[in-house]
Parts: sequence; C-alpha cells; structure tokens
Amino acid sequence: MFYRELKLDLVRGHYAEFDGVKVVASRYRPFTNRWLFFDRIVNEEVYRLPAIFRMGETTLDFDCTNHQQMEFSVLGADSVPCLDLGGRPGQGFPLFHLSDSALELFRNHYDRPTLSKPRIFEYIYALLHHPGYRERYAEALKKELPRIPLALDFDAFADAGACLMELHRHYEQQAPYPLQYLEKAPFTWKLTGKMKLVKDRLSLYYNDSLTLAGIPEQAFEYRLGHRSALEWVVDQYQRKETSNPNRADDPEYIVRLVGQVIAVSLETVAITRALPPYAVQSA
Repeated sequence: MFYRELKLDLVRGHYAEFDGVKVVASRYRPFTNRWLFFDRIVNEEVYRLPAIFRMGETTLDFDCTNHQQMEFSVLGADSVPCLDLGGRPGQGFPLFHLSDSALELFRNHYDRPTLSKPRIFEYIYALLHHPGYRERYAEALKKELPRIPLALDFDAFADAGACLMELHRHYEQQAPYPLQYLEKAPFTWKLTGKMKLVKDRLSLYYNDSLTLAGIPEQAFEYRLGHRSALEWVVDQYQRKETSNPNRADDPEYIVRLVGQVIAVSLETVAITRALPPYAVQSA
C-alpha cells in the first residue's frame, strides 16, 4: 500500500526536516532530470540508494529495464534514478558494486593484471548496447538479468562504452543537432502545451510560433523501452496546470535539449553499429 510508512511516521511523530543536502539531482525518465528531496520519510522506499549515491560524490551506475512487454534497455548516469526510469521497474548496477571476483575473472581471461573496474564497467555498458547481443538474447532479457559474454576485442567494447557513458551522462553538454527553425510571429521560446511529432516524424510542433524540422529518421533507432529517446523528451516536457518545464533563466533549454537528444541518439546508433562481434562464452 502506497505511503504506508509515511502514515506510520505521522503516527509516531517522525517528521521530515528540510536540509539543502537532501535536495539532489535525479533521473526521473530518460534524459529528463528532476530535483528530488531525498529523505527516508517522504520517499517510501529508498532501498540502498543512499549508500550507492553518497551525496556530494560522483557515482557511476547504469539501470536496466527488462519486462515481458518491453524491449530491454540500459541507461547510465550519475544521479539518483527513479525506480521505473524506463517506464517499468528496473535494476541498477553501480560501479563500486562490481565484485573483486568479477575483476579477477576479467584479468585472468584477458591476461591483463592491471585491468580496472571502471574499464570493465565501460566494457559491460557497450556490450549491453550491442544490437546482436540484444537480438540474440531478446527473450531472456525480458525476464532475467543480462549475462556478460567475454568478447574477443575487449578494448573496442571498453572504448565504445566510455564514449556511450559520456554521451548519456553529459547529454546536456553535447552540441545540438542542427534542426530547421520554422518560426511565426509573435515568437516565444515558452512551451505552452504539449509538443507533438508530425505524422512523418520528421518535424516537431513545439508551440504555435515554432516548429522544428529536419529530424533524421535514424534518431528514432535509439530506443529505451517502448519509446525512442526523443519520444521520451516529447512525452515528459509538457506545460500543464500543475507543472511548468520552462526555465526563466534559460528560455531556450527545451528546444536545445531536443537537438541534443537527437545528436546523442545519432551518435549512440553509430557507436553501437560499429561494435565488433562478441564471443558467446559467459562470465
């Protein structure tokens, strides 16, 4: 039952107290950040997140969403994730939880005694994006945690994983894809309702004064669960009576974000397509 612990805390006289340290960045949905008041009283179940995301420290992790009715997806970042980040409950895998036994296995298999956990983490991240891996294990990935084959070319995967992690963690720092701005007067950057992709999905209605044209078809190939990355942004950034995604200090943010997510999507597709084959021996 939702809020069961919150109700018990009220009965017990336990109250949440504001502390700026508890206000942390959070991944609510793919490429959609929110500020979160991270407190055990107002957050029903925090699990081990406080230990994983030690406030003030940078922690890398990736979250997998596997569900019978959804495609497998994985997304890396360094902020507290929502349990259903990809639209369904998923599981997170933080870097510092990579076991010493796994480290030893990789070091022995590749005969590299100095191989580090961050490097293995990058390898795994790329592997889980591999189109062939996802196709071969599509059914298994809907109901169980992914197994990790040992690819012949470790460095190719680790290098690709490092690039993917950089793209997905720091998407707001990427150069936007050059879209065409079809403007009408009077012009405004403010999102006034819901963005809509036109029928052919090559243009995006932003508001009555702006349509973004020239969206490449390939941008929709990068998917997280049942939506492409771009469709997640279109779905999450809406002007409602109860929420306003516009930023007074950065009025172009949402339009720029659309271009950035398209750029990230195209680069993700290019990187994953270029990955070499992998072996089928499981770790």
